Amino acid sequence: ISVSYSLLEGISNLPQSGATYIPVRDRAYSLKPFADGFKYWMIGVADPDGTIASTRRYGSAKLERDYIPRILRTQKREMTDIFPAGATGDLNVTQLVPVIRNGKVVSIVFTATLLTEINALLTRSTTGHGYYALVDSKGDIVAHPDKINLFRNIVALNNTETMLLDETHESFQDDIKNHRGGTFFSWYRGAPIYTVYTRLENTNWIILHRVRILPTFMAAIIGFGVQVLIYGVVFTLMYLLGTLYMQRQLQPVDNILKQVVDLNRELLDSARIDAEEVSEIIRISHRGLKDELTGLPTRMLFRQILNARMRKMSTPQLSAIFFIDMDNLKVINDCFGHTYGDEALSFFGVRLQSIATKYAGLCSRYGGDEFLLFVENLDSIDAVHPIAEELLCELRGKIMKDEEEHCFHSSIGIAFYPLHSAHIDVVIQLADIALYETKQRGKDGYTVYFPEISAHAPAPKTSNAKRLKHLFSA
Repeated sequence: ISVSYSLLEGISNLPQSGATYIPVRDRAYSLKPFADGFKYWMIGVADPDGTIASTRRYGSAKLERDYIPRILRTQKREMTDIFPAGATGDLNVTQLVPVIRNGKVVSIVFTATLLTEINALLTRSTTGHGYYALVDSKGDIVAHPDKINLFRNIVALNNTETMLLDETHESFQDDIKNHRGGTFFSWYRGAPIYTVYTRLENTNWIILHRVRILPTFMAAIIGFGVQVLIYGVVFTLMYLLGTLYMQRQLQPVDNILKQVVDLNRELLDSARIDAEEVSEIIRISHRGLKDELTGLPTRMLFRQILNARMRKMSTPQLSAIFFIDMDNLKVINDCFGHTYGDEALSFFGVRLQSIATKYAGLCSRYGGDEFLLFVENLDSIDAVHPIAEELLCELRGKIMKDEEEHCFHSSIGIAFYPLHSAHIDVVIQLADIALYETKQRGKDGYTVYFPEISAHAPAPKTSNAKRLKHLFSA
């Protein structure tokens, strides 16, 4: 309907549409390309005196149509109800648009669509559990999949239904009379029906969509069940994959706990200690996984997790070891006592853990006042400089007692994996050598390892001394 009106508005603005000095049959026949192109049954022209011509045949006739004087008076477009064409008797609906020149209706252009085409359109739109019906301005059904109901008044059809849920025949009839939309539930031919109806734009016609409730409801239930099944499968897979991922992440801890359990079993078998003593051993072993003072992983747990990360790397990725020494801890212990020294260590550990979390790294209390930080997936070797500067800033603090204060800070040595060595233990040793260089320069700074400083460094602290000496000489 909207497309037809748009086409007619365009045609009404064509020069020949208002050229009343041209015979009406010629004006109508000039519109044949539009009728053929848009597949209209006919497009035509009507003059104020009742002379009508169309694209169906070359010729004209004089007919009396009530819409002609009405459009001349109102200058508004219209759509007729179904009526038989004068020439052929075919049932059709006609849409009309006035051709206005200088404020006066000089002619009328129209399109005609066959009732059979409208019925075919609605039949193609029919759903699996419902259908469409079309009601004209007088309330007569002009399109319906069941031909028995054609040209039956919709009010008469509605009176054969039993209205449900406080719906009434009167309210529906009032809506039809006043061309309003609405909805209602009813019982028709042994089944509950839901009907929604609305007024067609630019007309006084009503289109209804009627569906059987139970089949539609069952289809929705089945669709919902399929969705629930799919979601269940997806969530189960996510749970299984998440569980597998967590197991792999906790594998280093599980290995340590297994060793602890095996050790406890050996102790129980050899010394025949009682269950209470076994529980105490397990408790102490669990505490051994993290440093009790700082809350950081112990050296043993650090190595376990670090080795697990190395195994997961498909190819070696540039990573850095920061060997960190807390400066002035001995001064604090000597002047204030170990309680204040422990307070400084605890502060140091909390700050270091926050930086490790920020860079997705791993930190540990290596022993005494020494700490380690491992950061992987570096973009370049220059990426360690902002991290080191942040460490120097965050790991500063002071301890006060009786208005006397002592400051503490850090010295840092840095070495790279696998740039300096493909063995992480060797990288830790090289970072320790770089740390020694920092302390030699006055502390509170950092040094990135380079081979030249090896000649001035003391012997490594572990049994790898001979291998490192060979590395340095090489």
